[in-house]
Amino acid sequence: MAHNQVSLSEDFELRGLFYLPDAEVHKVPGTLSYRNDDGIRLTLDGRVGPEDPPSSDFRGLVGVVLAEFVDGRLGAVTNVFEESYQLNLFQGDPYGCRSSELTGQRLFLGHSLVDPCVSCFESLALELTDFGAWVGRDPFREEARAGSVHGRHSYTLVYDQPSRIVFQLDDIGAEIAITSRISQNNSFQARRQTHTDFLEIKSLEPKPFEWYFELSERIRSLLSLLNGRATYYERIQCCVSAERIGEGDEALWKREYVDLIQRHGAATVRRKRLNPFEVPFSLKRIEAEFGGVIKSWFASSNQLRNVQSLFFGNLLGEGVPLEFQFLSLIQALEAYHRTSTENCYLGAEEYVRVRQQLTNSIPEDVPKGLRESLKSRIKFGNEYSLRKRLNVCINTLHADVKQLVLKGDKDFVEKVVLTRNYLTHRDEGQRSCIMSSKETMETILQLRLLLHYLLLLDTGLPRHLIAEVLGNHPRFRANVISF
Repeated sequence: MAHNQVSLSEDFELRGLFYLPDAEVHKVPGTLSYRNDDGIRLTLDGRVGPEDPPSSDFRGLVGVVLAEFVDGRLGAVTNVFEESYQLNLFQGDPYGCRSSELTGQRLFLGHSLVDPCVSCFESLALELTDFGAWVGRDPFREEARAGSVHGRHSYTLVYDQPSRIVFQLDDIGAEIAITSRISQNNSFQARRQTHTDFLEIKSLEPKPFEWYFELSERIRSLLSLLNGRATYYERIQCCVSAERIGEGDEALWKREYVDLIQRHGAATVRRKRLNPFEVPFSLKRIEAEFGGVIKSWFASSNQLRNVQSLFFGNLLGEGVPLEFQFLSLIQALEAYHRTSTENCYLGAEEYVRVRQQLTNSIPEDVPKGLRESLKSRIKFGNEYSLRKRLNVCINTLHADVKQLVLKGDKDFVEKVVLTRNYLTHRDEGQRSCIMSSKETMETILQLRLLLHYLLLLDTGLPRHLIAEVLGNHPRFRANVISF
């Protein structure tokens, strides 16, 4: 990695001058540090903004802080919060010695200064974990020259730059491209060439970062689903300017980027990277269907956003208690099933009559609080129970996938329902019926696989292909979804 290239999976520190947007004359020296499991922190030899006379009042939220770093780059840190401020006054010195500690949410870092509140970007470039394995392209090949001179052999390393693969998403006015770059690192007796596949998201017109980030989160969820484990950001770059050079098919784009730095969320980025043969639904395997897959995923994202958030939020979390994982997966399954057409025992018009009769049958002397509680339960009484929802979802499974999920356990649904009811209502009379910690852990894996299959169906991939891949892949056969 180049000395000035940053990665969300690597820690770094930058020394510079820091100031508020409306107080540029008051620049304070300090250090910005980034830790992938802790985020952005500022340690300043003073306090940003005018301080005359010095004050020890606690500020809290500061807002945006700008920076000029010693390497010539510029930065803008958002949502800066002052955690502590120290002021030591000495006799005869009205200013004393000051220092402050602050945290930030995001850092825009590059050779152009970005105003996070108003800046719009031409495109976004994303490097993601396991993305190269999912794409599966190895553009290097070694060629031996014919013959030899004085017994010495000669080899040539050839790099064939892969083609750019573009997908149009007309409904949201965006273009998503799989593209690549090559970097070199040369030293005495050593040459290193590195090919990197990355994603590029481009809007029809410049958009703010939040617009791009929402799309990138949906893509990250899809890649996690296809890879069989969580995908993390390695590098995020925002394009601040783009210049077209040349005409026609030979035209090239010269782009200037700023890096976007934010807390990565976990140290799991240091885990072993996948090899192409370990990816369940690689691009090569589903290349013919992928154009439709990505369109279907974005089309269903609005309807299934809660399901995706619950499912992937659960899988991305580390150290989450088993009970929380179990309940969030149940909630995700219920939310998924609510998107189906078969969701109620009776038709809406027919249930109006039933609901009115049940409401009228509540005794007059029932306390107001209890009456409202009963009316609320009656209101949603037509919706399927968890037991019914689970059975409906399981019955949609391909026979081979059903065997992978249930593993012949005829009591699976009943155990899930009883455990959910106990964890939700804490009825001690049901304690003896709930699952043990070991059974809960195994059930979490079964529920993950069930949801995984259902979400894959919504991508538009053929049922037989999904069943074939899940049935033959070692991790799914062992019911271990390693996110």
